[in-house]
Amino acid sequence: MIIIRTNGGNPPFDYVINSSADVYTTQDSLLVVYEDDYLVDDIIVEEILITESDILLSNLPGNSWHTISIIDDEYGCLEFPVGYSLYVGSDDSDCLFIPSVFTPNGDGLNDLFQIQDLDPNVYSESILYIYNKWGGIVYMDMNYGLNNNWWDGQALFNNRPFSSTLSGREWDANQDHVSDGIYYYVLEAYNSLIHQKELYSGEIMIFSK
Repeated sequence: MIIIRTNGGNPPFDYVINSSADVYTTQDSLLVVYEDDYLVDDIIVEEILITESDILLSNLPGNSWHTISIIDDEYGCLEFPVGYSLYVGSDDSDCLFIPSVFTPNGDGLNDLFQIQDLDPNVYSESILYIYNKWGGIVYMDMNYGLNNNWWDGQALFNNRPFSSTLSGREWDANQDHVSDGIYYYVLEAYNSLIHQKELYSGEIMIFSK
């Protein structure tokens, strides 16, 4: 939950979020914050008065920038929109959504190993490794997703050069295609906004039929 408190003007204000076609209007309200302990009734921990000068935001996607633009006030006095830019982060260590299944069968649905919120405005570097169950590398890509290139699950491994940076690992010996089954990913990404390296790993299941 985010509250933008404005000064001046003639509230209530009409505003839009991220250039959406939906227009919202500020209003007086009482924001009640609860603590849910799942054992007893909800406990009120805080009550916040929201005025017509305040913009109340919720459910904005994390790890991304957002723009809130005031486009009009009560008397239509704004000559041009007034914008606010804010970055919504996350305290969740697993804040990138990484799919556990994808289906590279060419039907246009879920054909790519696409990672939501891997935004080049947030992450300046990334590297993705895909391993088979024996630890062989079937795919590797520097700056994965930052150039909007996503793995199609159909890499030809015989065209992959040996990696001097991974001397302890061998490429997958499969010479034709990625077989259906379970693989393992490791994604390293550098979050340039908080100056921190993030590491994600897990299983990925491929179904091509």
